[in-house]
Amino acid sequence: MEKMKKRENEVDAMNENEWSKSWQHHLEEYLARPARTGIFVYRYCSDISTALEIACGSSRDSIYLAHKGIKSTASDYNAELIAMLRERFTYDNLSYIETNAFNLPFEDNTFDVTFHNGFFIYFSSDDDICLLLREQYRVSKKYILFFVHNKLNDSLVRRFKKLALNDPIYDARFFTPSEVEDIVHHAGIGYDSLKILKFGGPIDLLYNKRVKRIIPNIFYPFRESIIPKLYQLQPWGKTERVACLIHLKK
Repeated sequence: MEKMKKRENEVDAMNENEWSKSWQHHLEEYLARPARTGIFVYRYCSDISTALEIACGSSRDSIYLAHKGIKSTASDYNAELIAMLRERFTYDNLSYIETNAFNLPFEDNTFDVTFHNGFFIYFSSDDDICLLLREQYRVSKKYILFFVHNKLNDSLVRRFKKLALNDPIYDARFFTPSEVEDIVHHAGIGYDSLKILKFGGPIDLLYNKRVKRIIPNIFYPFRESIIPKLYQLQPWGKTERVACLIHLKK
């Protein structure tokens, strides 16, 4: 158990105080943004009634899913963050838990879907990621969905490297789609299908009521249904993240 907890707390040599300080700085900013991940989960995993978000951060995506009637559990290893979120957001269908992602405190097959966005980017070891995936698989019933930053987007990689000089939250690992597939295969989990999808990019402008602040966005009323689909039309060089959707075989 101690070894597992040490792995999770490493986060690529970022100490816990730096991480907490950075998260406090970014929290309100993240909460104000559209729940892109929650929207994506809702569109691509339509037959779910329960969800677990791992490394929930702001928990905006779990909040979104809870408002859609899905019983959602938001988890994170940061006790201070979880306590603050639990006090601030008291919605039906939403619960919070402090937990170690290497050793989740749930029975097998508890959740229809488990998901996280930008969690694996803080692990340099593929072996650790495989351990996390196997534990995620254990508690999942139908789907696993995760998102990592896209190595094929050169401008995004350069921007993160520059920002990381002053903010440790940007000290992240990037992945190609093929690297994501290789890690899943190495984890040895059973599944019916694996889809590599695109997430984030220029299409996100359609989340705004106006494009470039002056042009009315005629797609705004339909944004949640069309944006996840329009992502798939973007070239990889303009796409922000690699999404991996695993339909489980159980």
